Amino acid sequence: MAQLLEWFTVNRLSLNLDKKCYSIFGPRRKDASGLNLYINGKITQNVKCCKYLGILIDTDLKWQDHINYVYHKLNKFTSIFYKIRNKLPQEVLKMIYFAFVHTHLH
Repeated sequence: MAQLLEWFTVNRLSLNLDKKCYSIFGPRRKDASGLNLYINGKITQNVKCCKYLGILIDTDLKWQDHINYVYHKLNKFTSIFYKIRNKLPQEVLKMIYFAFVHTHLH
């Protein structure tokens, strides 16, 4: 972990120490409750699901957390579109769709 932190520093990258976490993947992953992982003197939390580049990845790689996240986000936009469907022109509705909804589906 010290080498990784040094690599970040040398390449002028920063690691947000408040958002860092780790997961153990695999069919026979071991219990990590006794494993303490430190970066720059701060303990890193072991999580079953973490967000990476907008995608929720769980330790079982079943994607259910990510599917639920996208579903709820799109459900919110569906209700918004329902309310504004008759108030805005079709072209504006298309622009809103491609700005907020299409990116999540794509």
